Amino acid sequence: MRRALLSLPLLALFSVPAFALFACSSSGGGGGADNTDTGIGSDTGKAKDTATGVDTDPGDTNDDCTEDPADRPASSACLRYVRGTAQDLAGKPLTGIVISVCGAICYYAHTDAKGAFEAHIGKWLNHDSYAVLVHGRPDFASVYVKLPAPSAGDTVVLTKPVVVTKYDSIGPAFPADGAAGSTIVAGDVSMKIPDGTAFELDVEDVANGDPGRLFRSVKWTASAPPDFASAAGAGPLYALAPFDLKFCKVTPCADGDVIKVAVTIPNSTSLAAGTAVEFYELDTDLFGVPFNAANYKVVSTGKVSADGKTITTDAGAGISHLTWIGVRAKS
Repeated sequence: MRRALLSLPLLALFSVPAFALFACSSSGGGGGADNTDTGIGSDTGKAKDTATGVDTDPGDTNDDCTEDPADRPASSACLRYVRGTAQDLAGKPLTGIVISVCGAICYYAHTDAKGAFEAHIGKWLNHDSYAVLVHGRPDFASVYVKLPAPSAGDTVVLTKPVVVTKYDSIGPAFPADGAAGSTIVAGDVSMKIPDGTAFELDVEDVANGDPGRLFRSVKWTASAPPDFASAAGAGPLYALAPFDLKFCKVTPCADGDVIKVAVTIPNSTSLAAGTAVEFYELDTDLFGVPFNAANYKVVSTGKVSADGKTITTDAGAGISHLTWIGVRAKS
């Protein structure tokens, strides 16, 4: 079942910010919400940090990694905790942000006053089939990073902070499903929406109501790009929202039912007029085989305009999904 879909009663969870934990299309310090799927920790009612509302007691771990050997994934290891920190571009800790560790199942935590988090896992799993998601919405860009191998026994420690950027351009809301074709702009990024396009929002943006449909963008300006973009190579990079929005003919979106949306950005590179390019995005697919969430994938071809001022996806090409998009010269 797609995690992007929720029954209406479950949406009530999002009326309480501390429990906005469900979507993983999907935010040490003591953020131990350790249950799966609902994101509500089994240690609910334990000690809470009064400033952040984060659990400071990870709860009973006596049942950790007690699965029958026959039920353990091949080549898996017992993983009790995932620990790390999240901060903005200025190095300021992100407090109260939802963090999820997602693959076949999702596990959740919140960052504390220092931006630290600790997700309690307590299961046998393959670390290379999971990724860590910082749920930045509504103000910050969400981003996935690969879950590294355990660094100390049964614990994974992210050795560097997960850095996220704040959206600095807010455009209009995406039009109602099936609306006439239109162009929608946020900052440097322009998208041409084909007639008849339907929009599938992540549950976190559904819970945000009308503001959850706003088109938002920000250009990455730090010297060191996110991990997935560093692997893709140099070039302009933008974080887009609503994060994980999908374009298709009818919702819920299905494979083979996607609609390609044309994208135009300024040519802020040294690429010459007419140069062929590739558009790539942050992969958020948690169910693909092999597991590629937190990697990049090429999603469209494009070209620098004849006057050298803009870069646009090719006719009939485009993107069908909003996460992060980057551009590089076509190899």
